[in-house]
Amino acid sequence: MKKEGVVMHFKEYGDIHKPLILLIHGGGVGGWMWDKQVQYFSDYHCVVPELIDNGAKNNSDFSIEDSAKTLLSLIEEKAKNKCVIVLLKVKSYTGYT
Repeated sequence: MKKEGVVMHFKEYGDIHKPLILLIHGGGVGGWMWDKQVQYFSDYHCVVPELIDNGAKNNSDFSIEDSAKTLLSLIEEKAKNKCVIVLLKVKSYTGYT
């Protein structure tokens, strides 16, 4: 997904016709932290974005505001009727924007 110059990778799981669950990781971890939840909610449509390319050498271009806008675009694209957002609070400031 690309929005306003921000490239955000994400993985999708489950049934795309079911309600969307967006699982947002906090700082210092990645989408992998939601592996058990994705398995548990396999009857739903789960989307797990990577807020920062953890393999990148330079994350200085990271912007909370740009990430929030990209997440909003992802929700608008993927959610059919409603979206449940699960957010790891520790250092995951994007949800507060």
